Amino acid sequence: MNINFNNVRSLSACIVVILSSAMWCCGESLPSLKDGRSPETLAEVWGNYDPRAEPLEVTVYKEWEEDGITCQILRYKVGVFKGKPAWMAATYTFPTSGKKLPALVQLHGGGQWASVGKCKYSSMRGYACISINWGAKKFHDFTDLPAEAQTDWGAVAGAQTSESRGIEPTNDQKLDSVPSARNDGYFLRTLAARRALTFLEQQPNIDPEKLGAYGFSMGGVITLRLAAIDKRVKAAAPSGAPPLTLEDTLNARTSSPMAYAPEITCPILFPTALNDFHGHVDDIEWIIDHMPSKTFAMCREPHFSHKGTSTYGAATPLWFDAHLKKTFFYPDNPELKLDFTGDKARPTLAIQVDERLPVKFVDVYYTRDGLMNGFREVINRFWEFSEAKKTGDQYQAELKVYGTERPLWVYVNVHYDLPPELADKARSVRDRLVVSSRLLMLEGKELPILGKQDVLPKTNVIQSFEDPQWKKRWFSTRAFWSTNSFCSASPAIEVPKKGAKLVFELQADTPNAFVLGLGDYYAEVKVSGGPDVQRVELSPTDFLHNYQRGAGPVAIADWSEIYRGKLYLGPSFAFKKMKDMDGRTVVVGGDWNGKLPAFKRLYWSN
Repeated sequence: MNINFNNVRSLSACIVVILSSAMWCCGESLPSLKDGRSPETLAEVWGNYDPRAEPLEVTVYKEWEEDGITCQILRYKVGVFKGKPAWMAATYTFPTSGKKLPALVQLHGGGQWASVGKCKYSSMRGYACISINWGAKKFHDFTDLPAEAQTDWGAVAGAQTSESRGIEPTNDQKLDSVPSARNDGYFLRTLAARRALTFLEQQPNIDPEKLGAYGFSMGGVITLRLAAIDKRVKAAAPSGAPPLTLEDTLNARTSSPMAYAPEITCPILFPTALNDFHGHVDDIEWIIDHMPSKTFAMCREPHFSHKGTSTYGAATPLWFDAHLKKTFFYPDNPELKLDFTGDKARPTLAIQVDERLPVKFVDVYYTRDGLMNGFREVINRFWEFSEAKKTGDQYQAELKVYGTERPLWVYVNVHYDLPPELADKARSVRDRLVVSSRLLMLEGKELPILGKQDVLPKTNVIQSFEDPQWKKRWFSTRAFWSTNSFCSASPAIEVPKKGAKLVFELQADTPNAFVLGLGDYYAEVKVSGGPDVQRVELSPTDFLHNYQRGAGPVAIADWSEIYRGKLYLGPSFAFKKMKDMDGRTVVVGGDWNGKLPAFKRLYWSN
């Protein structure tokens, strides 16, 4: 890599164009509120604001080229607020020889910063990309930048600070002296992102009709707002977001993503983890129902919250290829129909799949935990798996319904094979694309009444590891064999009685120890090793609490507190707060020696 760092240069000298206009030197970028009252609609919040009107005054602080990609660290003017200018630092990359390029705005998540790596990845795929440093953290990879090369919000709170939260005029960094959506930091971040679009469309090597935006978490919230309010966005992908405020309040009507959903007209992809605490799957369904755009897709990874695996990473880059570059065919969303006419406790799900790309397999997931809306409940939802099989011109799967007291939520993931030529040099696009269905949500009263003949028997087996599909109910981002599941909360499993044991059957070639977790409690399991299957019995007192201070276990009389908790299997576990006599973190288990264990069964012995 040959990096040639340059000192500050003017865009008039081929890199930075500094536009000047006397009318903007002292004036405010936003008008005062009409009659000094709170904006009551989204139209009143934004008024006639024009993100093109003010000069950007761009300065490039570093420029270098690597792998045919030009990379820059730059800063542009967001605007003037409360008498002081606000400046946005950013990373910007583009294919050096590219012309009429599609371009993306990348919006980082909370606690993060602008990323040269993410921009460069997009540029390797043929895009120009700007990543704005709205969080105002310093660039960690560049220690020799001048002080003015960083984001400076001036007199207002656009960064991720306590002062930026909410619409109330709680401090002197708020724009307005009355409750106002312009007081929320997200308004300023969205405005800064609109200015980034202006930067992109002014570049001579960019096609201004091919602009897109994507972001994760807080960046996903900004992405959705940007796609709604600025029609220059021709495709968007908000990930891990947004949380909704579904209520009749000033905040909901003018600042929540709820207010922005009815303005979304561009093609939009929702990549998210199914148990995401920040991007509830049912909130996304609400947005889809209330937005004008009918060009949308979902990519939903089961079991995870606010993270995921590379298996699901192809959706976002291929979404932009389909809608900005027009070089990829993105399959239609699968359609679902649930039929209770046969066995009412075993309804059949019929799935219509777009087969214009080769289908690898189709997975069905469903839950009875749909009404759980608290943080802990959402991230711990158990999604049961059912394998779909091809029958004629559609796929079918059987569901098992235990009772009608709770709602039934169902969705499908269609895994498509991708041709080798689509694989890129980075991690996102590999051998498959996952396209998800919408969520089929039935309330308990919509389910058929079950007679005695329809009651399904329950089991004491939490997981049979001899089931070839057992990994579909478990999840992990670890490279080794650590894994997690919420299957202990399945309605198919009997509630453990007082005095019950948690039994693990497994075989390991060599003596070892591993860790079994249940909720916030963890137990070390010792295995003797050898060719025979070993049976290990565990009681509640064998488990230590993750957040317990001191060295002793928390006394648990029975399983009632934890039997529905998240299961963890792994070679070791480090407790959050538990310290030994020398003040070191307590670790149970250790490095696994020899061949991986062969798990057989995990069950309650009542």
